[in-house]
Amino acid sequence: MNCINNAKEKLEKYVGRNAIWGWILIDLCIFIIPFFNGIPLLLFMTNKAKELIQPFYAYFSLLFLAYNIINGIKKKRIKTVICNLGIAVLVLFCSCFGLISFKYLNDVIDLFGSISINLIVASFFIPFILCTGVVEYIAQKFEKIIKKFFDLPGEATISVLTGFVSSPSVGIYIAQKFYDTGIYSRKDTIAVMTNFSVVSIGFMGFMISTAKLDNLYGIILALVFFINLLLAFVLIRIPPISKIRSTYQASQIYKGVDNITSCKKLKIQEFKNSFIDTLGYLIQMISQIFISYLLIMILIDYTDILHIISIPITYLMNIFKIEDGSFWAQTLLLGGIDPSFVLVFMARYELDYITRFKIVVLAIIQVIFYTEPIIAMRKVSEPIEWKYIIKIFIERSILGVIIIELFCKCILS
Repeated sequence: MNCINNAKEKLEKYVGRNAIWGWILIDLCIFIIPFFNGIPLLLFMTNKAKELIQPFYAYFSLLFLAYNIINGIKKKRIKTVICNLGIAVLVLFCSCFGLISFKYLNDVIDLFGSISINLIVASFFIPFILCTGVVEYIAQKFEKIIKKFFDLPGEATISVLTGFVSSPSVGIYIAQKFYDTGIYSRKDTIAVMTNFSVVSIGFMGFMISTAKLDNLYGIILALVFFINLLLAFVLIRIPPISKIRSTYQASQIYKGVDNITSCKKLKIQEFKNSFIDTLGYLIQMISQIFISYLLIMILIDYTDILHIISIPITYLMNIFKIEDGSFWAQTLLLGGIDPSFVLVFMARYELDYITRFKIVVLAIIQVIFYTEPIIAMRKVSEPIEWKYIIKIFIERSILGVIIIELFCKCILS
C-alpha cells in the first residue's frame, strides 16, 4: 500500500512540475516573448483592441460616467453626481455631437480610453499568472535573489518582469492584487508601485522614434532597464520606503503552496472576477483623470505655474552641480505630469542628439507621473500617501539625472 501511495505522490509531483512549466511557457508568450509582430501577446491584443475601439472612446467614457452618475444617485452622493454629470455633458457636446470645441478634451478621452483598454485586456490574462501556481513556483526559485537585491519577496519577480512590458496601470493593478491577497506587505506594495510600474516598451519606442533617436534604440532600452533596477536597489533601502512598516492587508499572511498541483487549475470564475475588479478600478479613476488632466493643461498653457514650481527644483540641481538646472527642472515637472508632454517641450527647441537622449531616458525612467500611475496609486484599496509619492519622485529625479549625466559624459561624449 505504501508503495502505491509513494508512486502516486511521485506521479503527482511529476505531472505538477510539468504542468507548471507549461503555465510558465504560456505566461512568457503572453507577457515577455515577442512572438506576435515583434511584441508579446498582451501588447499585440491591446493594440488590436485599441485599433477597433479608438473611434468609440468618447462613448466608452460615457458608459463609465453614466454608471457613476446612477450609482451616485442611488447612494445620494451629490458631489459624485455633479462631477460626473458635468464631464458627461462636456463629452457629449464636444466629442459626440461636435457642437462646441474644447482644446484638450479629445486628448484626455484618448488617455482614458488607452488606460481602460490596457487594463481590460490585461484583466483576461492576469489569472494566467495569479491562479495557476506560477507565482508560487517563481517565488520559490527567485526568493534569495529578489530578497538580496530589492528586499522584496520572491513573488516580486513577476512585477519586475511584467513591469517592463506592460503599462504602469497594469503593473500597479498586479501589485494591488498581490497586496489584497497577502503576498505583498504595505511596504512591498509601495516599493513595487513606485519602482517597477514602467511605461510599456511600445510607448518607449514611440518616444525614441519621435525624438529621432532610432539609431540609439537598443542602447536606450538597455540603459532604462539598468537605471530602473539600480534606482530600485537604492530607493528601497533609503527613506521614505525603508521606514514604511510591513503591515498586511489580508487577515492571514500568504505562505505560498508546497504542492504545485494544488493550484494549477484555472477556473472561468477567475477571469470573471478579474474583469469585474478592473471595471471597478476604472470607475473610480475616470472622473479624477478627466478633471486633473484638463486642469493641469489649462494651468500649463495659461499661467507661469511650471516656471514657478521649477524654481526649488532648479536650486536642488545647482546644489548637486548639475548643468542647465532650469531646463532639467522643467523637463522633470513635465515628465512628472506625463512623459508625452516632454516631447511637446522638446519640439519647441533645436536640441542636439545628446540632449534629446538625456530627456527621453529621463522621461522613460520617471515611473511616477500624474496622468496614469499616480492616479492609479491614489485609487487602490489603500492609497499611497502624497508625502511618499512626492519624496520618492524627488529622489528618483535627482538620482536619475545624476546617472544619466555620468553615462553621457563617460560613454557618449
